Amino acid sequence: MGGAQSFRATVQPLVRDAAARDASVNDLARSLRAIYGHAYRRADMLVDLRVYRVTALAPQIDQPSGVSEMLNSAVAIGQAMPRYFDFR
Repeated sequence: MGGAQSFRATVQPLVRDAAARDASVNDLARSLRAIYGHAYRRADMLVDLRVYRVTALAPQIDQPSGVSEMLNSAVAIGQAMPRYFDFR
């Protein structure tokens, strides 16, 4: 692991906290510079923030109920669709 990747891995707890506070990339970069004296690439910071935000917002669904919910949705959609044939 290179120096930049090592630094990125080291600061992930701080990135996770920033995502929980809904901080921007600028806020995260400012915090990293204040604590470590430098930050990492903005594009990488944005990816990391988005990953933590998505995982925080994703509902925790257990596997069996998720599958049954998907099946129920598919059946409901199938029943709601109009049943006609166009024989033009």
